[in-house]
Amino acid sequence: MKLIENAVLNNSIYFINKLDELNFNPILKGLEGKNIAGIISFKHNEANQIFETLKNKNIHCAVREGMVRFSPHFYNVKDEIDTVVSQLKAFK
Repeated sequence: MKLIENAVLNNSIYFINKLDELNFNPILKGLEGKNIAGIISFKHNEANQIFETLKNKNIHCAVREGMVRFSPHFYNVKDEIDTVVSQLKAFK
């Protein structure tokens, strides 16, 4: 179970850092590792458009109250997170 927890945490930290590089200001930015969850969100004025664009590319996410939400898990790899980040660059 600890292996899964560490993988989720590492994916979340990696994703947060990538979103921060794009100036998307992820909600959990700057928190210590023990306070980071497996759900990553960021606010964006075009949250619904981002959701639709990603959905059309079979990238799973959700929109909640103007935030785009992802759930990177242990079975996700960094290449998949990089694919999402690449798609998000269009909304910078």
